[in-house]
Amino acid sequence: MDTSIKEDICKQIIGVFNKREGNDYDFDSHEFISVLKLCFPEEYYNKLLNYIPTEIKEKAFHQMHSQIGLQLSRNSVTLGIKKAQRHNSPNYKGGNTQNEKWDKC
Repeated sequence: MDTSIKEDICKQIIGVFNKREGNDYDFDSHEFISVLKLCFPEEYYNKLLNYIPTEIKEKAFHQMHSQIGLQLSRNSVTLGIKKAQRHNSPNYKGGNTQNEKWDKC
């Protein structure tokens, strides 16, 4: 499990602190992480996901995606959509699974 941040990204983030007014180069780890999340969110979240055990990730993604589908269903009138039919399509893991297809109203 590789949770280290790429060296070039670390150097770019440290460079941000070097550009502060008054050339105040001091920073703490929380500041570094804040800039990482803001400027390199993909790097941050990929490393975070690498750190989380697979079974927890699978459950979390499934639950979140279920909540998104439920939100679409509950707010379909407001969103101007309606359920069309269930069908198979690629999921976030690259496989095909059944899910709801939506049409514009």
